[in-house]
Amino acid sequence: MYYNYKDLLEETRNKEFSFESLETADSYELFWLPEIDPYKKLEHKWGTPINPEELYYYDHDFEEACENIVKASVHNLRITFKNYYFDEELIEQWQKEAEKEETNISLGL
Repeated sequence: MYYNYKDLLEETRNKEFSFESLETADSYELFWLPEIDPYKKLEHKWGTPINPEELYYYDHDFEEACENIVKASVHNLRITFKNYYFDEELIEQWQKEAEKEETNISLGL
């Protein structure tokens, strides 16, 4: 599933995402971006069925979707995430970029 930055900014319900990767039996890496229902307060566990729409086959597409989520979470407190894949430095970089974008917007740049 593709998460659009603009749509995430306008989201009115709470959404929580998890950034993860899986390895297949033949050592192929898949990227998993499950949306967790924050009202159920349940963590997904091993053996939980995987929704194919939550899988990404290309790291670039996965990274772009996660970047949109991180940046949207800076401006929309209803969007949250758990990071199990990326370096924290990259997450912080995305957050700083989102803060800078907000500053530029407010300055009319």
